[in-house]
Amino acid sequence: MAIQEVAESSGWGTEFLALAARFDKAALARTMQDSKNKDLSDPSYNAADFYIQLAGGRRRWFASVLAVASVGLFVYLLAEGEKAELDYPFHFKGQAALWAVGIASVVWAAIAVVNWKSWLKRKRDTS
Repeated sequence: MAIQEVAESSGWGTEFLALAARFDKAALARTMQDSKNKDLSDPSYNAADFYIQLAGGRRRWFASVLAVASVGLFVYLLAEGEKAELDYPFHFKGQAALWAVGIASVVWAAIAVVNWKSWLKRKRDTS
């Protein structure tokens, strides 16, 4: 049974459908204006929207945890030396594994720093 059928059979049909239409209109208007919530399939999605989603402060914990994990793996691979080996998703051995994890560590750390700065700036501006 569809929502519309339930709403009409309960006697609240027109009120419920009017409320649902208002909600859909408001949600759509907010999504179209807000770069944080834009979908990739939106034709107006651009590099600025991508930057806001990537570095706007919402991914600070995610990037921080991955940066710390990457640094830990980097230190482990550094201690392993030439015996270092990564098997997933590609097979890396020795210095190649060390470089791959090192680059990933730097990228995640940079994303974390930018997100924390953005979050702190936004928090300071609202206070």
